[in-house]
Amino acid sequence: MDKLSTSETLTLERRNSPFSISIMDLFVNGKDWVNKRNFAHDFVTRESETFGMRDVYFMDREQILEKLFKQEKRLSQLVQNGELTHEDVLAITYIQDFSGPFRLHTSAFIPTLEKQANDAQKIAFLEPARNYRIIGCYAQTEIGHGSNVRGLETTATFIPETDEFEINSPTITSSKWWIGSLGIAATHACVMAQLIVNGKKYGIFPLVVPIRSLHDHKPLPGVHVGDIGPKMGFNAVDNGFVNFDHVRVPRFNLLQRYINVDRDGTVTRPQNIDPRVTYSSMVFLRVGIVNSMGKELAKAVTIAARYAAVRRQFGDSNDANSNQETQILNYPIVQYRLIPLIAKTYAMLAMSHEFYKQYQICKDEMEGGDFSKLKEIHAVSCGLKKWCTDTTIYGVDTCRHLCGGHGFSEFSGLNSSFSNLYPNIIWEGDNFVLAQQTARYILKSAHSFLESVANGSNIRSPNGNDPTNDVFNRYPNNFDSVKFYPWTQKSSSEIASNPTILIELLAYRFSSIAFDLTDRHYSK
Repeated sequence: MDKLSTSETLTLERRNSPFSISIMDLFVNGKDWVNKRNFAHDFVTRESETFGMRDVYFMDREQILEKLFKQEKRLSQLVQNGELTHEDVLAITYIQDFSGPFRLHTSAFIPTLEKQANDAQKIAFLEPARNYRIIGCYAQTEIGHGSNVRGLETTATFIPETDEFEINSPTITSSKWWIGSLGIAATHACVMAQLIVNGKKYGIFPLVVPIRSLHDHKPLPGVHVGDIGPKMGFNAVDNGFVNFDHVRVPRFNLLQRYINVDRDGTVTRPQNIDPRVTYSSMVFLRVGIVNSMGKELAKAVTIAARYAAVRRQFGDSNDANSNQETQILNYPIVQYRLIPLIAKTYAMLAMSHEFYKQYQICKDEMEGGDFSKLKEIHAVSCGLKKWCTDTTIYGVDTCRHLCGGHGFSEFSGLNSSFSNLYPNIIWEGDNFVLAQQTARYILKSAHSFLESVANGSNIRSPNGNDPTNDVFNRYPNNFDSVKFYPWTQKSSSEIASNPTILIELLAYRFSSIAFDLTDRHYSK
């Protein structure tokens, strides 16, 4: 038998697939995304002179930034001409696999304005942002505070004499830090600050603050801003710092969809508003992270699986009919590491669709004044952000190891992927802190459930707005007395082939662990 070439080996492997790859693509990614991705691919192919990335691994940071700025400029021109939409730009950025200086403008600044600006502010800020007449960023994290949002030190004090807010960084630790798109690109920032009116603190709220001149791009008076310098990865995004020295902005710049400060300093809020709604931008960013991780891990397992299929090592020396070594994909030690990652990738992609759908439902209900799902969505976003980012980042590293010495080459794409994805386990909430927040929500929910049962209260959630409580209702803390469950008297094969029963088993396990931890925690 003649030795098979690389392309022949891959062709044979693909023929072994028991399903249509194109149908699976539609099933996993959805028709809308497949169409958008194909459009983006065709676009960058047509404009390869600007968007080609063939030489990027030979560039230093300054050269990469210059290249990406040219791409950002071209995209902004097409948006202004009406030839591309905001969604088209996001898809093209994904295809490029390189985040550029406008990354946080499109993924954080614009969404915050969409969610928290009133109609007049959308005209003043959102329209020019969508048309790239201003470039923005989301300035929350400070040197001294990241996960503890309530501890942010930047202040926004109302000055009634001039009808302005004074933005101030009273300490070194109050300087905004790690802010994407701020180091070089941003002209404006959505600054999360302690709102102070008539000497009273009202909590953390966003204000639009001009950072650089629209005429010459120099920092405005009282604004000390710059780039924080080289990082482990993600260097094509200009993470920056900013410190404010009693900078004044009009009262109008306070995003006022969920709070209003009148000319005389009267503070009002819509009725039935959950105070945490101002953190909805964080939840949105976590939703975005969760939705992107499956796609990123898919890239890595595709590279590793293809490599393992064509890479050959060792073989049966006693087989005289074989003149080819064995594909390393056929070795159990490789399958043990790779196949579970492929399974997790599919699970992550499928889960991301459902989670995004639930987030959209929550978002629509909040716009109608119903905030009942916000606590649940926040807790779920914390837990999923931790699991998805941990799984993806360490999964990419495993794929890198599976490729042996070739995985160490920049041309594998896995090294830059690992270093660029790594900050996902840190930003938008440290993963260990987020895990605690999810666990705290579960324990409080279980404790409230048990107290309600003890009091004889009706603890079913209205309209399914509390899925955690609904699971507790299905599997309350009486496991020893129940004689029949959906999986009772079912064989292991019957259980494994029934998705409904598998989900019920997971719900049972979740409920039993939650009640056990609640008992141990509250009995101390």
